[in-house]
Amino acid sequence: MLSRRNLLAACLGLITAIACAQLGRWQLRRLAERRQRNALVMARMASPALGVGGVPAKAGVQRFRRMRVSGRFDFDHDIALTGRARQGAPGVNIITPLRPEDGGPAVLVNRGWVYSPDAASVEFARWQEPEQATVEGYVEELESPPAASDHSRLAARSWRRLDRSIATSLPYPAAPYVVVALTPPSGEAHSPQRLAPPPLDEGSHQSYAVQWFSFAVIALVGAGILIRQDLERQRRDGSVG
Repeated sequence: MLSRRNLLAACLGLITAIACAQLGRWQLRRLAERRQRNALVMARMASPALGVGGVPAKAGVQRFRRMRVSGRFDFDHDIALTGRARQGAPGVNIITPLRPEDGGPAVLVNRGWVYSPDAASVEFARWQEPEQATVEGYVEELESPPAASDHSRLAARSWRRLDRSIATSLPYPAAPYVVVALTPPSGEAHSPQRLAPPPLDEGSHQSYAVQWFSFAVIALVGAGILIRQDLERQRRDGSVG
């Protein structure tokens, strides 16, 4: 019969193993979600670029769609998306409305990254490109506005995250998404550095899953070893007695 100490060791080992196994399964689910996302990104990035009217209006099916739009940049309404590091350097992304040639809502364009010592402020005039432009990139959806106590807007032209308040802050209608420009910079000396396409890596979920399952096995094996050692000690003590 197992002693109370052995029963406690068995329960702790089993509980720990179950918890670790659940964490391992969670990491596998995250891996599956990442692979599904990567497949979606590859399919949408490989599709032909759409015009403004071809982008689905329904939220959830816009993201990663390739898009091409021609028009005029409205540099008077540039905004800085703050806190955007690049290779360890602080900076911001510059978001500029583009007024389509054929009319309709403006399209917010993420023109890329520029260095900013405080990762918040930037001299917008320094980073202007030719006003007339054709931009090709992929769509990122704007988030829902945060709670009233958690503001995205830090200053008149500085925002810390992309939400729909940006589109509604303009003096004219704007589409509820941002186009991340992939077209090469114009060649101007001070063009922002374009952002890379969406990453397709699988992250560390698989290695984390292996670690958690290993911890589960270690917990069971460790509890078994402790119980066996205690039983052997009991037998030795009994034989001596």
